[in-house]
Amino acid sequence: MSALTVIDPGMLSSVQDLGRFGHAWLGVTRSGAADTLALRIGNRLLGNPDNAAAIETTISGGTFRVEADTTIAITGAPCDVRINERTAPMHRPLVLRSGDSVTLGPARSGARTYLCVAGGVRTEPVMGSRSTHATSGFGARDTSTLRDGDAVPIGTSSSATSINADRDALVELFRVSSSPRLRIIGDAFSTECVVGRQSDRVGVRLEPSTPVSPPEAIDSEAMHHGAIQATPDGVLIALGPDGPTTGGYPVVATVIQADLPSLGQLRPGTTVSLISVSIEEAIETLRAREELLDRALPRADDDAP
Repeated sequence: MSALTVIDPGMLSSVQDLGRFGHAWLGVTRSGAADTLALRIGNRLLGNPDNAAAIETTISGGTFRVEADTTIAITGAPCDVRINERTAPMHRPLVLRSGDSVTLGPARSGARTYLCVAGGVRTEPVMGSRSTHATSGFGARDTSTLRDGDAVPIGTSSSATSINADRDALVELFRVSSSPRLRIIGDAFSTECVVGRQSDRVGVRLEPSTPVSPPEAIDSEAMHHGAIQATPDGVLIALGPDGPTTGGYPVVATVIQADLPSLGQLRPGTTVSLISVSIEEAIETLRAREELLDRALPRADDDAP
């Protein structure tokens, strides 16, 4: 099996696939890519299954070296990409030779960029997923986020040369995935919030210009990715992929599934609008995005982890 060596992991890099499902009753959170749309686009560019694991970098990027010939694709938050000393594009397959290094520069907007490889990252699955959740002890290299010198196993298969993407549809997908607007299902309200500095994969802190008056305290209840909790100090917290499976802050709304990738790209200091929509609108938005993705990049046959 081939390997990818971590030269510089940047602020925070980890192995992520689409997540760990069906274990919330055990207190095991979903984890997975914060921007699942970017991950799926990268995998489809390479002919991988949607669920193939990749490396997720955070804001500052990182540098990695391949130890065998392979093909990669960079998606997610826009950044400068360099292969050795050459500038390279995002959102298309890139052929690397053994010993080549790829550097992802700081994200110009958004928060997370994805380094996808042909055949996917092949770390050992835990509970059906390769996603890293450091505080639970799941993931690569001593169950932690990536560090200098780590050798990350990667696959060798690729059908990247046969990809024929609908570039116009891809452009539209990238526009949608970077939207600074989050649509929600909840009580009818519309507000602007600033993303707080304490935001991470567990939750995005949303600080409204006028503090929200939360409902009365409740007993702990089940939580899910995208749930928006109101805290006693009037701040909202939108739970991310590493969010808890239970919680005691009241849930006042939830981010629609089609906008969860945008939630994963919010970085501190960003102003975001929360706009209430109906369940019917939420379903239609997701359906339209999935049709757009399938038109731009057809799904691979095998989605096994």
